[in-house]
Amino acid sequence: MSVDFSWHLEEDTASLPEGEPQKEMHPRRGWLRRVLMILVILVAAAGVLGYGYYYRQQQRLIAEFQRVLDQEVTFWRSGRYDSPQLRLVVDVERWRDSKSNYAILGFFGVTLFPDPRSLPLLTVKKVELHDDMAWVWVEWEDDGARYRRVHFYRRVDGLWKRTPPDKRFAGRKETLEGTTFHWTFYERDAPYVRPLAEWAEQISQQVAADFGLSEPPRLRVRFVYQVEDSVSRNSRAAQEVVYPAPLITRVRVDGKPDRLLRTMVAWGYVNHVLETVAPSMPPSLASPYPSAYYRFRSGVLQWETARVATPVWKETPYFPTINVDRPLSLDDLFRFPPRRPDGDPFAYVISLVFFIGDRYGPTKVIAVLQQLKETPRIERALANVLGPDFDVQTFEEEWHAYLRAHADMFNKEQ
Repeated sequence: MSVDFSWHLEEDTASLPEGEPQKEMHPRRGWLRRVLMILVILVAAAGVLGYGYYYRQQQRLIAEFQRVLDQEVTFWRSGRYDSPQLRLVVDVERWRDSKSNYAILGFFGVTLFPDPRSLPLLTVKKVELHDDMAWVWVEWEDDGARYRRVHFYRRVDGLWKRTPPDKRFAGRKETLEGTTFHWTFYERDAPYVRPLAEWAEQISQQVAADFGLSEPPRLRVRFVYQVEDSVSRNSRAAQEVVYPAPLITRVRVDGKPDRLLRTMVAWGYVNHVLETVAPSMPPSLASPYPSAYYRFRSGVLQWETARVATPVWKETPYFPTINVDRPLSLDDLFRFPPRRPDGDPFAYVISLVFFIGDRYGPTKVIAVLQQLKETPRIERALANVLGPDFDVQTFEEEWHAYLRAHADMFNKEQ
């Protein structure tokens, strides 16, 4: 048996599959494609180079303003705020003489913090130059959160100095209408005001309940960037409070309502409600009675603000302290003028209001305040509210025990 291994080559005469015939690319189209590819590469390269240039410029500005910021920290920690020294770091020329004082500068964010001793590590994160002005974004960490604010600087005699906020920064004005609050603010602060507004609506209900009101009174809150806008010509009649804008005060990077802003809003609202149920009465040298009412009312303001937000003294420097080892008696505290052996009477009054609120409840606090409109003596007001079994000596002993148990609340150093 033999096998034939020879190959047979035949011409393939089968037809190709039916379909579109392949078109040849026009020479000009191929040329355009190559040009477009080259342009894309050039644009990408320019973008990389441009970003690199911007990054280097931004890092240079950040380093420059970090040095400026460190010099400010040194200045505020020195405690020397006289005019010649102030001119070294503050653009005093842009502030009116009547407003160029430490309180106003601190209120509008020219100083770093109200209490120089509490300065955290401040870091410059971004710098924006606009003509002779610089917008400097500063961040820091404190109390388990990260915070942000914006500083404004102007070039004066070759030096960068803190200056009032730039009007161009704020953006357009916006409003927000709530059940209790009407808010006026600027575009830049909208992400921080809106969550704050939600929180404020909640606390207004609690304040109204604590003061025995059927519904919370309405209040207008206005955030501003300019000093001249901070003065409301008829604030009480307009039922309005005015605060510096959040971004020149302090905001949390995560967008949650900041404790300082909450305290400011709560303080303003509690004082507004107090005007409804217990109008303010200025202290008088002629009669001890307005003084007792006024002092107790100030304590109620602090007490209710702490209930709905946070103790004000945690945000306020140099808060008066008390001596729990030798506390004042009620008679010493409310005499006019009060005796001052140890500590400030104001802190004692606050502690007294806290004690009454914790021991007897919020309604008793308001009742005592109302009684002080009728009688100049705190002992009589307490007896009228707490009943015939009230004993001054027993009450003072319980109050002093409360002071010792809460010494850390009223003494910041501890």
